[in-house]
Amino acid sequence: MPKATPTKLTRPSGGWIMGSKACKQFKLAASDLNSILPISDESNPHNSRLRIKKYNVADVRALAGRLRSNSNSSASGSTTTLAVATGPSIMRTNAMKEFKLASCQMDRIKPVRMLPNSHRTGQFTKWYNRCDVKALADSIAQAAAAPAGPSVSSAARYHEEEDYDYNPFDGMSGEEAAFKLAEWTGITGPAMAYYHEYD
Repeated sequence: MPKATPTKLTRPSGGWIMGSKACKQFKLAASDLNSILPISDESNPHNSRLRIKKYNVADVRALAGRLRSNSNSSASGSTTTLAVATGPSIMRTNAMKEFKLASCQMDRIKPVRMLPNSHRTGQFTKWYNRCDVKALADSIAQAAAAPAGPSVSSAARYHEEEDYDYNPFDGMSGEEAAFKLAEWTGITGPAMAYYHEYD
């Protein structure tokens, strides 16, 4: 069942990126993006079960940075050290199915055991502490339950890589742009009347 449109959106700040492209470019899972607010969330005209979400690039970059810094495995996803075994373990593929995690999310925790994969040369079958996998899934769910707005430094980050072609009103009709400007600035009345008079 598709998720309802979130009641909260964040303000556009700098360049934006589609959710699907953000996942590929920043190696994120779709559920990771639930921890930040999108700037728009619309139904997909080609598939009513899917949503089209856009995010501030700076917010996505900050999220990816936080997730990398919280990760206890190397950035490449290859793990050189193992975690200490604590309680029952679970195989990676089973953990991903049971806890609904993506491969890039599993790379954030260390396995307790690795054996060469007999079906895929050069790859390993990995087992993890079940408690570590549950803690990872819980932290992702908690972040999605209270999505963060734009980071404090997102405006500063944007100016470092400024896209001079960016226009926050791109793709909006004149009326939508006028209402959005009124929402952001608090200017109403004559400015809006002027727009309607010459529409």
